[in-house]
Amino acid sequence: MLAARLYEPWKLVVEDIERPEPPHGWALIRSVAVGICGTDKAFFTGTYPLFKSPIVLGHEAVGVVEGGPAA
Repeated sequence: MLAARLYEPWKLVVEDIERPEPPHGWALIRSVAVGICGTDKAFFTGTYPLFKSPIVLGHEAVGVVEGGPAA
């Protein structure tokens, strides 16, 4: 799967990464669209320090359930 990961300010790299395995009892969601916020923009421009690297920006997501526990 592809992910846009920020390694440092202004260094956003689109990479092929392994499909994540959700913890037991969690659902796996395939992202369809993701929004970014002011903090994401600040991480990108370097006006706010990254707390980990690399980081995938965006937390306002829309997706489709790919798998998970039965309801």
